[in-house]
Amino acid sequence: MHHDYSDITGLTDASPKWHDENGVPRYCDFHPNHLSNIYAREVALVAIDCQRCRTRFQVAISESSQQHKLWDETLKSRVAFLSDLITNRTLHYGDPPNVHCCDTGPSMNSIPISVLEYWVKPYIKKITPGAPIGDPSMMDWGRDQNFEVPIGKN
Repeated sequence: MHHDYSDITGLTDASPKWHDENGVPRYCDFHPNHLSNIYAREVALVAIDCQRCRTRFQVAISESSQQHKLWDETLKSRVAFLSDLITNRTLHYGDPPNVHCCDTGPSMNSIPISVLEYWVKPYIKKITPGAPIGDPSMMDWGRDQNFEVPIGKN
């Protein structure tokens, strides 16, 4: 369950445009530079619904919240990318943002609907871990619309 952040939402009548990985309301247009995870290398802006009342949210999902699916702790290595979770339709946010959409919503699960935006720093898929990054542009965020797809199980 996420915090309700009423100290933030109470400052304005505007609705958040999206919520970050921790359910924090964001009022700016989405861009990966606004994530709470400053070390993110892949991110998806995803449409989800509250499981109870079906209120729609736009939320950010970065690899930090999906570690258990992306890393093998025994091997100490990466076994998948966020884009793989999108392709396999296993990307999941968890509890919806706590905006009091319904009585039980904040403690319910969310239903993934679609990836609205997918962003990646290209070096994570092209550079051997620990190797120097020769081309600085490989560190820039790039949007890949190939992964902007429906991910709901319906």
